Amino acid sequence: MKKIIIIVILCVLFSGCSTFFSDVTEIEAVNLQNGVTIVIPKDSKDADIIIDAVNKKNKTDEDITSLLSYEIILKKENDEEVYKLYFDLDNQTAYLAQDKT
Repeated sequence: MKKIIIIVILCVLFSGCSTFFSDVTEIEAVNLQNGVTIVIPKDSKDADIIIDAVNKKNKTDEDITSLLSYEIILKKENDEEVYKLYFDLDNQTAYLAQDKT
């Protein structure tokens, strides 16, 4: 059920032109509340939406630390990029922050 909610929110918030990046081999989404991991193949529509959101880099000044959060790992051949995905279910908004640790 949670996976369906994530997919629906991502589709609504980040719909648009999909971008294909050959260097991303797969995407992992980890629910930080319970540790459940979802693997998203690179050629799926969900992966395109996540990569498109990463590339938009819109800024916000809102405090998003108390929101429902996931860790998004973009796996590449020899590297990976880690982001935090925050959901505001009340306002139907998602925020993405790059993990600099």
